[in-house]
Amino acid sequence: MANTKPRIMKDGSIVYPMRGYEPPPSIQGYTRKSNDPRSNDAWIFIPDFKTCKYRKEQEVLKPTCNCYTFISICTLSGLEINTTTCETCPHRHE
Repeated sequence: MANTKPRIMKDGSIVYPMRGYEPPPSIQGYTRKSNDPRSNDAWIFIPDFKTCKYRKEQEVLKPTCNCYTFISICTLSGLEINTTTCETCPHRHE
């Protein structure tokens, strides 16, 4: 069976394998590389977050659509974070 799971690249971008004709849904904290659904880049998401060694992306399978999405976790607090909380954190470390 072909791999259908998205991959987190070293630069923090998330790349979904092209399956079907419709790109995956948007991911909070990421910008789609292209909004053209016919482009291969519509399957790539670039992080909006600034670099932080304490942030970890966690893959989540959504049962409602049987698709993968990602949430960002601060490994210091153990809490889910967004771009605003990450950027204003006094412990953010590049």
